[in-house]
Amino acid sequence: MATPGQVELIRKLWREWAGSDDEPALYKWLERRYHVAALRFLDREGASKAINGLQAMTSRKRAKADAPAANTCSP
Repeated sequence: MATPGQVELIRKLWREWAGSDDEPALYKWLERRYHVAALRFLDREGASKAINGLQAMTSRKRAKADAPAANTCSP
């Protein structure tokens, strides 16, 4: 079973990535990626993988937001 700290971190990272507390969307993502229907079914290893995945997703999102727009034209 995932530790309470892991569950809390997954929810925090999901909020950061999704921009909301959309639990049904989180559960859908967990089902698609890790074949579990809810956080309570994740074991420690699965939770660790989900955390790593969410960290990568949020890092890519931040990098994309921080990157200058490629299609902007300067006068």
